[in-house]
Amino acid sequence: MENNQVIDDIRRMLADKDYESLREFCENEHPADVADLLVSLSPQEAREVLIHIDKSLGADIFSHIDESFQLEVIDVSDKEEISGLFSNMPPDDRTDLFKELPEDLQATVLSSLPAEERENINNRSYAFYCQNPDFMPIPKDPETSSG
Repeated sequence: MENNQVIDDIRRMLADKDYESLREFCENEHPADVADLLVSLSPQEAREVLIHIDKSLGADIFSHIDESFQLEVIDVSDKEEISGLFSNMPPDDRTDLFKELPEDLQATVLSSLPAEERENINNRSYAFYCQNPDFMPIPKDPETSSG
């Protein structure tokens, strides 16, 4: 099936609120292939796909989307949706994307993650900081951050 036809099918599933077919489609395709299709949608449409499928699968698909489109999707998502994506992303992908978020959103995401995951992001960010001294490390406690 041609990509344009698949994109039209995804849009039809969204318009019809046929989330079961949407879930089945995403589950039967490789996450990277679904990610390639999502970037042809609007950020709002991509967000809608991601929130109507399994959270783990949604995070896997999201981690295959290029960073600039990830940020566009984040921009149209609410804080709970963003936290859900982050908590299910692979640690390296999560840390890379986290560094690109605005500071206020970093604090929101950090505070919604379990302590172990927060520490993991802090450790990975600190390692990045050591290799790239032009960047600041992420505070361990977002509640006491002055950002």
